[in-house]
Amino acid sequence: MQNSNYRIIASDLDGTLLKDDMTVSIENEQVIEELTKHGIYFVPSSGRTLNEFPKQVLDNPNIRYIIHSTGAVVYDKQTGKRITLCMPHELSMFVFDTMREYDALLNVRYEGKCYVDSRNVTENALEYYRVNEYFSKSIHETNVPVTNFDKLCHSMDKIEMISGFFNNDEDYEDCKKRLEETGELIVVCSGSQNMEIIYKKAGKGNALCRLVEELEIDIEDTIGVGDSINDSALLEAAGLGLAVGNAYEELKRIADEVICTNEEHIMAYILENYIGY
Repeated sequence: MQNSNYRIIASDLDGTLLKDDMTVSIENEQVIEELTKHGIYFVPSSGRTLNEFPKQVLDNPNIRYIIHSTGAVVYDKQTGKRITLCMPHELSMFVFDTMREYDALLNVRYEGKCYVDSRNVTENALEYYRVNEYFSKSIHETNVPVTNFDKLCHSMDKIEMISGFFNNDEDYEDCKKRLEETGELIVVCSGSQNMEIIYKKAGKGNALCRLVEELEIDIEDTIGVGDSINDSALLEAAGLGLAVGNAYEELKRIADEVICTNEEHIMAYILENYIGY
């Protein structure tokens, strides 16, 4: 059903806005431009931190607000303002030190950049920690390798997210349990060897709520769309939650509706079926 009151469309990137070749279709770009002319914000919302975003998205003049690091930050490209929902220092150090007790490759996201221990960017290390092709490419292309990794991370205040790749399944499960028992963290799992940890006040849904407060928009006048489990909070918070056709079944079950796949120009589909001017 079309609604002329929608003011924000918050969309995941990978598997949602982005096609399988990691580009935004011309059709989607054209719709984003049209929506902007009608006062509707398109807000990319991703687990990626800022320096991992495709230039095609970062440089798009019709995109002003970005939700990144799974909702730890809402970034205003126009003013440079950052609304942060990051981990307090003491909590982030607990997470870091706990994960350091295990045989794991850590990736720390801070102020829009990803940092990794320089010893872990070799092909042998990435294979040892069972890092898949997608994440290996990301580490090589976007991560900042650091020689004194532990010292740098302990100096960071307001870490956005910490992720880890584990060599051992038992270590993975034990670490996950310890982190979840704090009651202060959200642990998002991507496969049986990778986990991403954010503050419980973060998440894409909470970030969307902070953005609508900033813009004085009713949360009911928002659309959230995604494909993965970490999009659940976004779909639940938005006035209308949409799962793409290629989404995980668990996400489809909580979505208000299921739409086309990421290969079929989701923004054009949303414009045609849900936006009324």
